Amino acid sequence: MISKINATVLFVDDLDTCAAFYRDTLGFKVGFSDDASVAFGTKDQDFLLLKIGNAVEMVGEESAGAWSRGGQASAIMRGG
Repeated sequence: MISKINATVLFVDDLDTCAAFYRDTLGFKVGFSDDASVAFGTKDQDFLLLKIGNAVEMVGEESAGAWSRGGQASAIMRGG
C-alpha cells in the first residue's frame, strides 16, 4: 500500500510554456531548473516537469514511448 507520494513527474513537450504556467499562473516556486527539467517545491511534495525527450533516460523507452504515442505513462520513484 502506498501511504505517501513524495514526488510527481509530468512529461511535457514544451518545457518553457509549461514552466511559465506553473510558475506565473499558479504561483509555484522554482526550486531547480536545467535544460531538461524544472522542479517546483510545494509543502508536501516535489513536482517536476521533464521534457519527454529526456524522460527516456530516466524511466525507460517503454514508459516514455507510451506517452509520446498518445497513451498514458506514469513512473513511481522510491527514495530512501
